[in-house]
Amino acid sequence: MDKNDIARLLQKPKIFTRDELDTLRAGFAESHCIQDNQTYVMSRLNLELIDRIIHLDDTSTELINTTNKLTSRILWLTVVGVALALVGLVLSFVEVLHR
Repeated sequence: MDKNDIARLLQKPKIFTRDELDTLRAGFAESHCIQDNQTYVMSRLNLELIDRIIHLDDTSTELINTTNKLTSRILWLTVVGVALALVGLVLSFVEVLHR
């Protein structure tokens, strides 16, 4: 990997993919494109922060999907419970009328 590959990735206007972040990590590890240690450390920390934010976004999406599934199941259980309660109420009312 050379400076041009890293520069091309850094100038990319769209969001980094996981593979591109790994490529940048490898390029920073070689550190031939960064002259001083402080710049390397800050660049690496920023790269890791970006990766963690992406991971957090993916995890958040999974949690939202799980929550939506659970909410849907709870709603159906509630509807079934109310329907059974109404059936029980009607049967009780019919039983009282027959006495």
